[in-house]
This record gives sequence, structure tokens and C-alpha cells, in this order.
Amino acid sequence: MKEQGLIIFQDGTMLTYGEHYCSDDPNYPQKPGHEENFIKQIIPSFPFKLAGLEYDMNENVYVNAIRLSLDGLVLIFNNQLTTTSPTEILAYVPIYPTEEQIKSVEEYEKLKNIEIQKVYEFQSLDYEDYNEYNDLKDYSNSKRRNKK
Repeated sequence: MKEQGLIIFQDGTMLTYGEHYCSDDPNYPQKPGHEENFIKQIIPSFPFKLAGLEYDMNENVYVNAIRLSLDGLVLIFNNQLTTTSPTEILAYVPIYPTEEQIKSVEEYEKLKNIEIQKVYEFQSLDYEDYNEYNDLKDYSNSKRRNKK
């Protein structure tokens, strides 16, 4: 996954943002990070504005990700540390995803072979109040079972 991250709205619309650079890349840290690219590319986007969401500029992108996942969005961050380390993502997922979101997660090819996946479903803004999944497949399977 070359992007810094992606967001999946409730209708399944997916937006990616930024270009990820690992800490051992010569372009790191000259390139903008997750927060700067999220603010520049996602917040002004039509889907974000249409959803009527707010981004708290007084908080960092990860605190905002918890809140936005509680508002029903899927947020996935590229978290690969070095060019030789395994690909890693950090995902914040909603408690009640839509069918369209589940399909987007399942069908997005770049997510299928991610080696390390940390998937968190926050129940509240309390950092200790979350469910953790083995990977996105485990999350989507769990949500499909619960819908039956």
C-alpha cells in the first residue's frame, strides 16, 4: 500500500490520501505526514463535506479517527515503519458498518495482502474501551455473522 491512508464512507465511497514514506526513505520526513495530508485532502473533499462531519483541529489525526469511526467511518492508516519491515496498517472501524463499507473493505485489493493488521473498534472516546480484531477479514466476517 503506497498511500498514507484511506477512509471509507457509509455509502462505500473510498478516498485515499497521501503517499507513504518509511522512516528509512531519503524523502522522510520532508514529505507531509498522515495528519497534514488528511487535513489537506480528505477534509475539503466532497464526500467528507456531504457527510456533515467535523474534524477537531485541537486533536491529532488518531483521536479524530476514533471519533470519526464512532460516527460510522472506516479509517485505515499505513503504518509500515521501514522499507524492509512487513507492511502494516492501523484501522479504526465502526461498531455498525454498512454493507457497502464491508464490501469496500473486502474488495480493495491493496488490503488483501497486508501482513500486519491492527484493527480497533472503539466503543467510546475512552482509549481503553475497544474491541480488537485479528485483521480486516476477521472484522468483516464478524459483522456479517452479526447481521444474520
